[in-house]
Amino acid sequence: MKHLPKIVLFTFLFMLATFVQAQEQSTILHKNFNIIASGLAHDLNQKADTLFVKSDKPVLRVSFLSHEQNKDVRIDINSKKVNVPLHYLSEGRYTIAVYREDIIVAFGIERKLKIEASENTIEDFEEGVLQASLSKEEKERRYLKPITKGEKNDTRLASVTENKNSRNSSERKLRNNSSSNRDKIEKHHKSWLEKQRSIAEANHKESQQEKEAKQKAYQEYLAKIKEAKSKDEVVVLNETSEIEDSYKPKDEDSKERNIADASKNDFEANTREIEAAKKRLLAELEGKSTDKELNRREVTKAKVEVKDVKYDLSTINYESVNRQTREDYRKSHLRPNGKPYDE
Repeated sequence: MKHLPKIVLFTFLFMLATFVQAQEQSTILHKNFNIIASGLAHDLNQKADTLFVKSDKPVLRVSFLSHEQNKDVRIDINSKKVNVPLHYLSEGRYTIAVYREDIIVAFGIERKLKIEASENTIEDFEEGVLQASLSKEEKERRYLKPITKGEKNDTRLASVTENKNSRNSSERKLRNNSSSNRDKIEKHHKSWLEKQRSIAEANHKESQQEKEAKQKAYQEYLAKIKEAKSKDEVVVLNETSEIEDSYKPKDEDSKERNIADASKNDFEANTREIEAAKKRLLAELEGKSTDKELNRREVTKAKVEVKDVKYDLSTINYESVNRQTREDYRKSHLRPNGKPYDE
């Protein structure tokens, strides 16, 4: 009894050291302590064989990048809670990225020792994470059957029976239904095409008949006019207007002819305006050229105009300059000493 507290304390410390050592050796979690990642809690369980991720917003995707294998596994989950069984990950370093609508949070783990899987463990990594993370309603929506003891690992094919005969019969029914639906659609499409074709042919035939009737009536009208002119019959204006109204084509043809005549008149008017503009431009150019020629002649006349200048030895004697002679200069000027040139 005296040494009982010491024994209990020693046993507790030994078990604690063993647990810590086992946890460090199996999996080590490197958390993300960034402020942006504060809304995403990520921790290991006591045995360090499961990773718990809890977010305040839905987690859209989780990716696992292996540093040794350079392999990336992505799982689309769309849930606020994600539980990852770590026995799917072999030994090595991993970078785990959690994708949300607003941010992507990354952290790392180190797998030290192999974790033994249980008997009813699902072989597929993605399906195992979905089974561990999703609720019952979400599993039913994604066609994931709940795991029970003694059941096979494949739970994604819950709606498919193992009976080959029933499977073949269901596939045959689906194939027959699809072929019958395809035949119905094709028949309906063919009937619709035939109906549209018959409608188009009838409309075309009717338009041709109307056109022929208009042409025939107009020809009869022209024949009557010619006959009246040949017999020199006087046709009253009202009667001719009635005949014209009765035998002329409808407003559509007359409108088309009026449009054609108007376009022809516009074209002729435009051509006449262009020709007049050309003539005006040529006349202006010719007038400018004549004005330039007159200006040039006046300038040349002004340059050649004869001027009377006094005698100066520095002036070049052009033919257009009447230079003062030496005798005239000596008669009208004195020597530099003030005496006349005659002395």
